[in-house]
Amino acid sequence: WTAAEGSRCTGGRPQRLFTFLGDLSYPLYAVHYPLMYLFYQYIGFPSPQVTMADVWPVALGVVAVSIAVAVVAMYCYDKPVRRWLSSR
Repeated sequence: WTAAEGSRCTGGRPQRLFTFLGDLSYPLYAVHYPLMYLFYQYIGFPSPQVTMADVWPVALGVVAVSIAVAVVAMYCYDKPVRRWLSSR
């Protein structure tokens, strides 16, 4: 809903922010899954072997790493490939 409302903004920071978030959504979707499985392995899913207090810092790290890897993937892979495919 926020992105849809933001799409009415023309120019400026809001439009750049929502464009960035929209562009980031697919790379984030692609990279978060493998990182989630590593996290599940860490906590011993389906029967967790760690406490919630132990998990929070690691979970926040997984979120931060997911976003960072998605940004790198977006600029180094997704955008160049889309540009190349659009030119064909």
